[in-house]
Amino acid sequence: MNIAPPPGPTTSSGTSTPCRLLTVEEVRVELNIGRTLAYQLVESGALLVVRVGHALRVRRADLDAYVEANLSGRVAR
Repeated sequence: MNIAPPPGPTTSSGTSTPCRLLTVEEVRVELNIGRTLAYQLVESGALLVVRVGHALRVRRADLDAYVEANLSGRVAR
């Protein structure tokens, strides 16, 4: 008996895309910020999280949206 997994999120073209979940540590490393600031972003609601038991996970799409929403237009020197 074969049981197919439930369909995942789809793109505008109708293809299925996996939902990548990142740990807060992975988010911290990618944004090059400290642990405290990473958790402050989570606690303030600035970064949306998924709770898996006691663990916190951030959807890749939510991290990308956070970065896009916080573009300053300035170039670092």
